[in-house]
Amino acid sequence: MYLREERRGAVDLDKLRAEIVERLGRRVRGLDIQIRHHGLVLKGQVSSYYLKQLVQEAVLAASTMPLEANEIKVCPSGAGWAALEGPT
Repeated sequence: MYLREERRGAVDLDKLRAEIVERLGRRVRGLDIQIRHHGLVLKGQVSSYYLKQLVQEAVLAASTMPLEANEIKVCPSGAGWAALEGPT
């Protein structure tokens, strides 16, 4: 099964997340990459659909697993970003 093969070490989610954060920096908040069924699921928050696409393309370029879902939320005004950062 493809998923079992990937879980054995082909995909290091922490390393993949760190690579994407290094590439895109503060433009993506709360990035989380999970394995669901046979592919990756992206979660987090960005300020534009363009950035959502950039994250998706960066993940696809850096991973051998297919994308199951891109659940990254777009908040153009930045509203809601504070909720991801926690209390101040």
